[in-house]
Amino acid sequence: MTVTAASKSFSLGGLSCAVGFLGAEKVAEGIGALPPHMLGGVNALGAHATLAAWTGGEEWLLGTVETLRANRDHLLERISAELPEVIVGRPEATYLAWLDFRATSIADDPAKHLLERGLVGLSAGPEFGLAGKGFARLNFATHPEILDEILDRIVRTVREA
Repeated sequence: MTVTAASKSFSLGGLSCAVGFLGAEKVAEGIGALPPHMLGGVNALGAHATLAAWTGGEEWLLGTVETLRANRDHLLERISAELPEVIVGRPEATYLAWLDFRATSIADDPAKHLLERGLVGLSAGPEFGLAGKGFARLNFATHPEILDEILDRIVRTVREA
């Protein structure tokens, strides 16, 4: 059984539309035996949006992937050049970057410090587990000019700490 959706790739989260390929007849029989309320319902807007994305969204998706690649590379270059004490692993197949602030003076709670002093909202590493202490997660799926403003604020805040 395979279940897929256009929600992540095409920014359709919340429209509640997924497609299941049941494969073997035995799987289909098992799904068919479930009470209808366990299978959810069809969201008409989600179905139309998914169809539009999968049949005519390739150009948009390719452009979005290119923007994300450029943003990722720009983020890595700027942090490496301007804040070498902050380590960033090269993200793959995602628009989220983990920034390691453990070698900085804001290592105790970088997300809180950046929010209070730099007015930049990153996700606090410990929200994802104890190993996240000293880390913050940055979503770089934004317009390049906005990403530069975010990076300017991070650099300024870390340098002034």
